[in-house]
Amino acid sequence: GFKGYLFALIAMYAQNKLGKIVGMQPGSDMLEAYTFAKEAMIHIELIDQPIGMTLKRLSKSITWKEKWHFAADIIKGLFGKGIAIDLTKVPDDKVIEQLMGILKEHYPGIYTTLVTERNSYMARKVIKLIESNKGKKIAAIVGAAHVRGTRKIVYDHFGTF
Repeated sequence: GFKGYLFALIAMYAQNKLGKIVGMQPGSDMLEAYTFAKEAMIHIELIDQPIGMTLKRLSKSITWKEKWHFAADIIKGLFGKGIAIDLTKVPDDKVIEQLMGILKEHYPGIYTTLVTERNSYMARKVIKLIESNKGKKIAAIVGAAHVRGTRKIVYDHFGTF
């Protein structure tokens, strides 16, 4: 949908802008992990939800209230009001939780689509991988915002492992 496409354009612009600030292209960390695994002949499974599905769900989940919050936050950002984050490294768990709390409060539809639904999708893929590769080690590489939620779903499924 148009809203999903517009969100993708804004996200792409923001990622490129942040990439220039920190001196690293968006996704280059994932690409490096992928390249390393390929060179080491390690089996690779891409576990994230397809972007088309995510954008389709996102375009349906954004409410007018969230659009207003988004516009207000852009204006605040133009005047330098916001949370100071060192973008040269992955934020610690406390900062990630704070940011996720703000996202969940101000943008519940976006939070559900970008975080909750993707955590569930990725956890289901990890669970299938664990069940079909009994006794083998599996490494799942996910974004920092997805570690806690995805891990909890997997742990809840197996109880303990």
